[in-house]
Amino acid sequence: MFSFRQNLWLLPLIILVLILGCKSKQSEKPSSKTSDTQSWNRSSEEVTYELIQSELRLANSEALYLVINFAKRKLQLKLKGAVIWDYPMEITKDDSDEVHQFIERFQSEGGKFVRPVTGKHLFASKNLNPDSVLAIVSKVLSVKPELLQRDIPERFLVQWGNRLTLDISTNVTGEPKSKFKNTMVEVGQVLNRPFGEAQITVKMKPEAAVTFYRAVQIGLPTLIYPQ
Repeated sequence: MFSFRQNLWLLPLIILVLILGCKSKQSEKPSSKTSDTQSWNRSSEEVTYELIQSELRLANSEALYLVINFAKRKLQLKLKGAVIWDYPMEITKDDSDEVHQFIERFQSEGGKFVRPVTGKHLFASKNLNPDSVLAIVSKVLSVKPELLQRDIPERFLVQWGNRLTLDISTNVTGEPKSKFKNTMVEVGQVLNRPFGEAQITVKMKPEAAVTFYRAVQIGLPTLIYPQ
């Protein structure tokens, strides 16, 4: 059941949707003034509208979802539209081609903004996760601390369809889970690159990587906000 108080944060989004809807209807009326600028604005408004609709659907599902927010340069975990965890992505001019390719490939099939996580691989980890970190992770995930594994990731991949990869690494030196599987995954990455694999690399603090690794599961909806 919809609760106004619990969903108060949706009000600005709903107002913006109504405004964009009105603008869309107005733009359908005949006008003697046409220009490239007007056409570009119409396209921009439609993209914004679709993004808002996509996030509204995820927020109303009352399930955890991931946001790759290139506009704010952050990775975000959200629940009911509220940010419950975030981490900065350090993006430089040297990364611009990779970012553009990632966004383009993410949206390539019908211009979609949402994809589910299809794979996750942990290369290596260290078994020294303190109780204080587990307490933070359990609060974010609503899971009892004793049910969480104590591994601190050294490096892991999050994958989506269409050869999209997020490569997370920390300053921890860990033990490989499976050297053979690590080799197979890396060989697969090398083979995919000529066919257009798109990858974003993020350096992350160990305690943040623990939360992110535990939260991101196969099937987790992922929303992308372009630059």
